[in-house]
This record gives sequence, structure tokens and C-alpha cells, in this order.
Amino acid sequence: MCRIEVLLDRKDCRFIGSKTKALRFKKRLVSASFSQAEIDSVHCPVGLDEIIGKKPFEIAISIAGQIIQVTQTQAPNKKGSGLTWKEINNALSDVKEGSVV
Repeated sequence: MCRIEVLLDRKDCRFIGSKTKALRFKKRLVSASFSQAEIDSVHCPVGLDEIIGKKPFEIAISIAGQIIQVTQTQAPNKKGSGLTWKEINNALSDVKEGSVV
């Protein structure tokens, strides 16, 4: 079982890197008999589509923007004031713990 299969089995995989890597992983998941819904639950490639830059700081900002976007979509802040530092920290903790490949 490859690393992406293990992460998908854990149900907490959210993001996969580049377009090339995403295509490779999706092919592996299809051949490993994961459902299309499971495969679609993985955000790939990582980062916002609207940010096309390839410089490290552009990629970092794009990934941070996507984390905020996904977090707000999944658990909108009831006050309407955006994310709290705790919510951002929790999202970043998920990244550090392997939810991002």
C-alpha cells in the first residue's frame, strides 16, 4: 500500500502537491479500487487555482489561502469574522502531522 492509500484510509488526507503528483496518485487510487468519491475528497493539486506563480512564496501563500478557504467552508465561523488563530493553528497542525503530501 502506497503512502497516499494509507492517508486516504485514515480519512484525514486533504491535500496533495503538484498536478503531476496528483495525477500519479489518482491513477494509483483508481487501481487500488478506491471509490471516485474517496478520490475526489483529496484536494489536488494543492493551492488555489487562481494563483499561478511558481515562486516559493507564491506557492506558500496559495497553500495558506486554500487552507483558509477549505477550513471556512467546512466549519464557518459563526461570528462572520473569519478564522480564529486557534482554527488556523489546528489547520496548520494537520499539515504538520501528515495530512498534506
